[in-house]
Amino acid sequence: MSVPDKLTHRLNNCSSLVSLPAIALQVIDMAEDPDVGLSDVERTIRNDPALSAKLIRVANSPLFARTKNIDSILQALTLLGLDSALSLALSFSLMGSLKKEDGGQDSQTFWQRSIIAAIIARELGDRAAIHNQGALFLAGLLQDLGILALKQLEPETYTELFVASTDHASLCKAEKQHFACDHAAIGAQLAEAWHLPALLINTIANSHSLNAEPNPDEEGLFQNCIGLSGIIADLWIGDNGLEYNEETANTLKHLGIDEQQMESLVDKVLQEIPELSKLFEVELINNADVEAVLARSKDVLMIRDLHKESQQQRPQTDHIDKHSRKVTELSKRDRLSGLYNRAHLEKILNMEFDSACHHGSPLSLAFIDVDHFEDVNKRYGQSIGDIVIKTIARLLEKNKEKTDIATRFDGVKFVLVMPGSGNGAAEATTRRILDTLQDNPLELGDDLRVSISVSIGVSVHNQEHRFKSCDRLLKAADIALQRAKQNDQEHICLFQSSHILKSAK
Repeated sequence: MSVPDKLTHRLNNCSSLVSLPAIALQVIDMAEDPDVGLSDVERTIRNDPALSAKLIRVANSPLFARTKNIDSILQALTLLGLDSALSLALSFSLMGSLKKEDGGQDSQTFWQRSIIAAIIARELGDRAAIHNQGALFLAGLLQDLGILALKQLEPETYTELFVASTDHASLCKAEKQHFACDHAAIGAQLAEAWHLPALLINTIANSHSLNAEPNPDEEGLFQNCIGLSGIIADLWIGDNGLEYNEETANTLKHLGIDEQQMESLVDKVLQEIPELSKLFEVELINNADVEAVLARSKDVLMIRDLHKESQQQRPQTDHIDKHSRKVTELSKRDRLSGLYNRAHLEKILNMEFDSACHHGSPLSLAFIDVDHFEDVNKRYGQSIGDIVIKTIARLLEKNKEKTDIATRFDGVKFVLVMPGSGNGAAEATTRRILDTLQDNPLELGDDLRVSISVSIGVSVHNQEHRFKSCDRLLKAADIALQRAKQNDQEHICLFQSSHILKSAK
């Protein structure tokens, strides 16, 4: 997700965010220098007594097993290792600087989540046998860096968004509506401005994503540790358990986290919290909350186990109910693409339109059509054409927002329903889809690559333009699509209330 140019300009001119303390800049330079050794790091860090004291203290903490007391910075660096030492030094120096700029009642919640996520990321990395756990700690700590940036840019507006959001997902959705991007994109851009390592920049950018595929590479494991760290950290922050979905469950499974492992993880984090509370000067959890955290930590795992149990031990009546639910779900789906079909789209549209009108929230629709698809069928045959439709459906699911609903309207015409998305968010989503479908040929296997072009028409129901019915909203998106097709077939058109369509190349 890209950051709008105007927001980028404002971010670059926010000196309190772009400027880093001297010690942080020195640590970043050392992290990028392959010839730096422990003695070089020791000479730099000992010039900052407060940072030296914190590194010695963390070396003596439950975070690291030790056989003797550590009382010098060189001993601490030797125990921690060069990579972890640099990552931890950067964690302490950056947080010290950022906390000076941060204020307000919501700051405590932000720093609680960030530090607890950092601890969890490190512990998950230990279980996944990732070597540089210091980098995981730093990435976990900085994954929500963009929240601080947005708070600096628009203090009053962002504080209202932050306080009004019921959870992290709803905060991201509100950010996209207001800024046309979320704090992950902002945080990655800021990390790039700071010249942080590419792995950290990419991890921050994708901190809300999980790779649920089995056997991901080390970078994929690193990314999953960060993605899960935020989800699990919310056990401490809110009253809810883990959000159960297939992606979360599969990622936990691939990391080897079962109920027993989750209990062990929570216990380990609880052991580390008191010391890190002192190190970072943030109260992380009250003793009274410990039992609640332990109980909530089992939610997703218990649900997953219940799913397994239902497959093995449920009586025949449950099997019939499950089969009935499956048949019902299949009736909503298009057989070829797997997306929701046109009949179910009508139900979705009615429901989302009524909700948008009731709550005064925006609702956007996008008609997406493949140009000259008959040429694909003529050249490659209908069977390849079917594979193209399946591939487009998969890419739509991958590039839409989690709350968006992708449907197949007919032929190679798709409709994307975007609840809560205004003009900016709808444009960002459709631009991402357009770029994905057109920038690279579709990989169809057996070394076959097919290039396509698409046209997209968008209509937005919001305070500025309120449609009388969902049918009119759908018709407006279709009109925009037809205008898009008349303009070189490679653009997005947004329906305007004056019936003038504006195109974005």
